[in-house]
Amino acid sequence: MGKKKRLKKLAATPAKEKAKQSVAAKKTKYSSKSQPKAPIVHPLDRLDQWLSKHRLKAFIGIFIAFLITGIGLFDAYIMPIADDATYITQPLRLIEEGVYPSYTSVFYTVVMAIPAALFGVSILPFKAMSFIFGGLGLWLTYVFFKDRISATVLFATLFIYATNFEIQYYNSALMSESFFMAFQMLFFGLSLAIIDRYKDSDLQNFKSDILQKLPYWSLVGILFVLFSVTKNMALVCAVILSLFFALKGKFKIAGYITGLFVFWRIIYSAFVRIVFGGTTVTSQFDTLFLKNMYDPSQGNEDVLGMIIRYWQNFNYYLSDVLLRYLGFREDGMMHDPLPIFSVLFAVFCVFFIYRSFIKKDNVYAFTGLYLMGLLSVVFISLQFHWKQERQLIIFLPLIVLFVFGVLHQFAQSTNKSAIKWGVLLVLVSLPVIQLRHLPDRWERNEFKREAFLANDPIGGYTMDWQNYYRMSVWAAENLPQGSIVGVRKAASSFVFTGGVDMFLRVGKSTREPGNIVLDELSQRGITHLMACNLRLNPAVAVEGQIITTLYTYLQALYNYRSDSITPLHRIGETEPCTLYQINFE
Repeated sequence: MGKKKRLKKLAATPAKEKAKQSVAAKKTKYSSKSQPKAPIVHPLDRLDQWLSKHRLKAFIGIFIAFLITGIGLFDAYIMPIADDATYITQPLRLIEEGVYPSYTSVFYTVVMAIPAALFGVSILPFKAMSFIFGGLGLWLTYVFFKDRISATVLFATLFIYATNFEIQYYNSALMSESFFMAFQMLFFGLSLAIIDRYKDSDLQNFKSDILQKLPYWSLVGILFVLFSVTKNMALVCAVILSLFFALKGKFKIAGYITGLFVFWRIIYSAFVRIVFGGTTVTSQFDTLFLKNMYDPSQGNEDVLGMIIRYWQNFNYYLSDVLLRYLGFREDGMMHDPLPIFSVLFAVFCVFFIYRSFIKKDNVYAFTGLYLMGLLSVVFISLQFHWKQERQLIIFLPLIVLFVFGVLHQFAQSTNKSAIKWGVLLVLVSLPVIQLRHLPDRWERNEFKREAFLANDPIGGYTMDWQNYYRMSVWAAENLPQGSIVGVRKAASSFVFTGGVDMFLRVGKSTREPGNIVLDELSQRGITHLMACNLRLNPAVAVEGQIITTLYTYLQALYNYRSDSITPLHRIGETEPCTLYQINFE
């Protein structure tokens, strides 16, 4: 009997345990139902969190992409746009003759005096400096915005900055775009630091800060002035910062910033006048209102003409150039403007600038105000026929940062999943779409890479520029001492010949009769004219579509007296270049 009781007890034990486990399970189930579920984090927010956590690694990855893209698109040759080579000749004049630059990109010219002093007339060091400024601008963007905006917005912007085909094009140009973009980010860093410091301060604290930090404010004033002479349009930048504070109702702070800038600008102007005997008021302002800078006889624009100019530039740069840079329109050609897009984009920007002020999103309020101010200066100052697309590229990173940022802020404020998905789509797709033209640019640059690696000084030029190069060298080696050659691109000829100073720029076509043209050339000391078939479109050779400036002079001279010009030498079967001697008697 004792044994049977023990067996029954052992058999009953698991049943009791099962009952207890069942009760515990029910309690757990009930408890889990009563607890709230963990909130679902939207992919946009998860991406923000992940990039914030790994932002240094993300930046290193983007910087590597910058190096790969930049090296692949690097152009080690003089570019057939604007006056690329003048940024070698002007620094040399500053060093050798003490001629202070006063026309454009003044501070950039001063900075480039460093490679000019070290390397003389050598293209590659100047190109390398420009590329370094491109990387510096990318890094400064990361430094000044990483703690101020969404990580997703920041890295989407940085990716475009690092890999955009047109930005990289100017990162290996001799012109001032990459330098300006780097300095622009330094200006933003200083401006945002001032905004952060005094956005909620009372005036008394501001006054005490000024007295305690005079060296800091002096440095800020000097940097603002130097930025204002990096490009003429930047003259209004300090005014825009003052306007920002004025719109915030902080009029005395706005007045102080304006006064600070004016004070140091006067000091700068006095320094230039005393040391160099020059002026900081450039001749560009004299040509601002001309209908055609190359033909002053057409007179100045009236108010209606300036409004039309603004509208034409506004429409062209926003609906054609901007959309091309972002991959939405074909590269290498001009397109019909899209007024509806330009207007809607402007309305979008104005609305979100206003919203940013209301919501106290100071980063985007200031960025939008800055873009609106600087782009307005561009649209009002550029004659429409110039079509200087590089005047927009310097703002491309800030434009996409503003658009991405205000959309992200809007999505976060509404906290609606559908809107967040839409913004995430924009933030991911636009950096990819803008890569559309990169493979074509990479392929088009292949012959330049190969020529550079083969140490071929002319292999990286198209045929029209190869002939221009050869003729410049021939003239330098064969013309008698004292000869002066009138050319279309004097700075390029100077660089091609290793610094032979015998070339004068003939930049404007003439409609004058031959006797007047002959007198003009005599007064300038020009003894020869170099007429080359330089392409209107540098990428494509089209019969008859060439720069005809020198040919207008030759035509006038020939019509006046056929023996007033004598062809001396011709180079090139296709896209030829011919050197003419001028016979004054």
